[in-house]
Amino acid sequence: MRSYVNQVTFHHPFQLPGMEATHAPGTFEVHVEEEPLDVVWEAYHRTLTFMLTSGGRTEAYNVPEEELDRLLAADQASIV
Repeated sequence: MRSYVNQVTFHHPFQLPGMEATHAPGTFEVHVEEEPLDVVWEAYHRTLTFMLTSGGRTEAYNVPEEELDRLLAADQASIV
């Protein structure tokens, strides 16, 4: 298993799957865990991606990679 942390920035309010309301913009950590696949070459399967948010408390949400990419692209498109 391997793990890493990325940071993403939202410039506009956003709502992840599972959130009851929109969240204020900001920079957030995305924690990713990947497990190796049992194949001849080096390959990994992403098993968990979640974003920690703040606002007086810490929350974690399971976020599919495709959904996070879609939300970030929509946020970036709103900047231009």
